[in-house]
Amino acid sequence: MLLVGFKSMDRIKNYLGVDELDYDVALLDVDTPEIAINFEIEKNYKNCFVTAFDVYSLRRGTEVLEIFKKPVKVIKVLFSKNLLKEENEYLDYITLGSKVVWDKEVISFPLELGNYSVAIINQIIARIKMKKLSDHYKNSLVYLMTMLFEDEMKSSEIKKIIKNIERE
Repeated sequence: MLLVGFKSMDRIKNYLGVDELDYDVALLDVDTPEIAINFEIEKNYKNCFVTAFDVYSLRRGTEVLEIFKKPVKVIKVLFSKNLLKEENEYLDYITLGSKVVWDKEVISFPLELGNYSVAIINQIIARIKMKKLSDHYKNSLVYLMTMLFEDEMKSSEIKKIIKNIERE
């Protein structure tokens, strides 16, 4: 189920008319400190910090990280043309004052024109089309999903789902 525009779990429960959400996993796109606080993301089982290295994305993302009151483990998911050691170090540097504890794993997605074009088209048609994504992008997606759903799904199952999406 995809829900957009909700600012807390309570609002989602009210909308669905339930007392509890019966889901194993919820993926939350948190892009403001207010939403991060409302969803209490520091209590999540896993958190990812997804960013490109443009100033706007980094500024918005680091604002969210500043809300943590205690150390929170976070996985870096980075979009870059060629992920450089300096980019990764720069992200470490600009988050020095936050309570974020970076996971040793860094997941990189190639920021290539072809992948970007597919993402734009997917947004316009409000569907997921994966055929024209690069193999690196698809492999990164499988790896990310495997990390996020390690207790629920195996890598082979995720690969099958991606193949099914590609066929549609």
